[in-house]
Amino acid sequence: MYKIITISEFDQEKVSSFIKHKISDIRHSLLVSKNFKGKNLSFILCDNKLEIKAFCSLTFESKFIKDKKWKLGTLFGLSLPGFIVSKNITNNELKNIISQVLQEINRICIRNSISVIKICFSDFIDFDLSSEKAQILKRLLINDRYLDISLIGNRVNLKEDLNVLLKRISKGHKAIIKKNTYSVKFNSRNKILNFKNFSHITNDSVDKKNLFEMYKEGFLEIADVYDKKKKIAFGIFSKVNDTVEYLFSNNITNAKNAHHYLVYEALRRYKEEGFNFFNFGFVAYGCTLQYVPTEKHFNIAIFKRGFKGDQFPLVIYEKYFSKKFFKTHQELRIKAFSDLINE
Repeated sequence: MYKIITISEFDQEKVSSFIKHKISDIRHSLLVSKNFKGKNLSFILCDNKLEIKAFCSLTFESKFIKDKKWKLGTLFGLSLPGFIVSKNITNNELKNIISQVLQEINRICIRNSISVIKICFSDFIDFDLSSEKAQILKRLLINDRYLDISLIGNRVNLKEDLNVLLKRISKGHKAIIKKNTYSVKFNSRNKILNFKNFSHITNDSVDKKNLFEMYKEGFLEIADVYDKKKKIAFGIFSKVNDTVEYLFSNNITNAKNAHHYLVYEALRRYKEEGFNFFNFGFVAYGCTLQYVPTEKHFNIAIFKRGFKGDQFPLVIYEKYFSKKFFKTHQELRIKAFSDLINE
């Protein structure tokens, strides 16, 4: 058995150093930050010499569902990033570490009345479902009553030749990009926005504060789209190790197709800067029992797919700690999916 120490009681610089080259998800960096705005329940597993063996990100958000407030183990409304384990361990050690981490997650969720937790393990298994690491994880998760709600992600391999990447873009997207007369300005790190100027990013006050902290620490980059001198749209990207992730973008005016040119310029920029991957995140290909996309979300998926990235597994599992919430949540899912069935 390893020692379990909360992140608030451990040397955060040591934790940051441990995760530094093992992640591609900004949420890991956020939950290590001293400036995280929220209840940070993350913890470390270490040996007697205080050498870190694993780091587990854990927090919760409150949400009203059917007029009742529930605590959900999520971040930005999305799954939590998977735990990080030292590479210098045997398979038996890996099993023991995962088992102990899952036990501690159970204890924390019950103690804090968290109704459900969602975790994405794509980074943990190095995006390889056939690896022994992935198989060990899957068996232990199923044994602990986790449910598989995996999705499909999409990312562009920026290591490929730029001309090949741009040629692969769909004909429809190319035609739109070619017609555009817009320009894109990426905010310089020498001119950091203040919180007031940053606050148009999101309507959620907690998310806004957390994203601003990540921006100040250099993990986010904001790009503004201009039609001549008029700002018409903006986008926000996270930059962690070798991966850039397209978080979201919004129109400021009614200008059309600004997002196409924004992503086109971002691909060129981040390829030139030496990043390996441009991650679009989750991309819907249809409806599942766990997720029925709105028309808007499905159109966003079509937009992302037009840049012809490669599919990768978003390995997501959830576990319920409340029977009432399980029934409520599943009823909503069943209702949404059953509405699609024609009889």
